[in-house]
Amino acid sequence: MTEDDYSGGEKRLLAYQKLKFFLSNPGMFSLVVMGARSSGKRFSTDKAFQHLKNNLDEDCLKALRLCRLQFCTAMEFPDNAKDLDALFQQNLKGTIVIEDFEELTNSQKHLLINALSTANGKPRMI
Repeated sequence: MTEDDYSGGEKRLLAYQKLKFFLSNPGMFSLVVMGARSSGKRFSTDKAFQHLKNNLDEDCLKALRLCRLQFCTAMEFPDNAKDLDALFQQNLKGTIVIEDFEELTNSQKHLLINALSTANGKPRMI
């Protein structure tokens, strides 16, 4: 999809361009895509991913962890450290997208935040 093909208005196009930029930014980090229900968050994320997959070489995709995109709903999201570690291991060269973050239980949120936290630039243990 090109910007010419993208419909939804100027603000949505700008948000889509930002999403592509953040997905292609080197480094491992978390990105939160917010918007009202049915505003096109998943659609835009998937289209931005496809755009990058079609325009970047394989080495760059590996470095950016964009070899695959894994959507995970709150109901599918692990509720224990062992299963979360397995999810991360299965997606080492990919990007995990957690849909409807607000629907995660408090324990799931706590587990996720701890897993994403770092100490002195290194991942903390869960």
